[in-house]
Amino acid sequence: MPGVPAGRQRTSSADAESRLMLKASRTAIAIGRHTRPATSFWIEVSQKDKLSGPPSAMFVKTARPATSVTSVTLPHAGHRMEVWGGLIPQCLDWLAHTVPAFAHAA
Repeated sequence: MPGVPAGRQRTSSADAESRLMLKASRTAIAIGRHTRPATSFWIEVSQKDKLSGPPSAMFVKTARPATSVTSVTLPHAGHRMEVWGGLIPQCLDWLAHTVPAFAHAA
């Protein structure tokens, strides 16, 4: 590639996102399998999302107590911010039931 030193290639933002997602997924899976913090996660898994779907599903599958994972699986959601719009009420309800500081005022 012109202007790029030998052995170094420019990467697209999609390549960079893929590498970042892979690193994050390995970290999440390691947390679920080995670290087991007393932490609750709410996660959306899309079966259509080839980038984050499989590692997200693996995280859900490998998490062990004291780590708690609540997942919502959407078959055709993909990897888009618009997906979250419809999930915000469900996510906030989960947060209110999981974290006392977020509970609805009586």
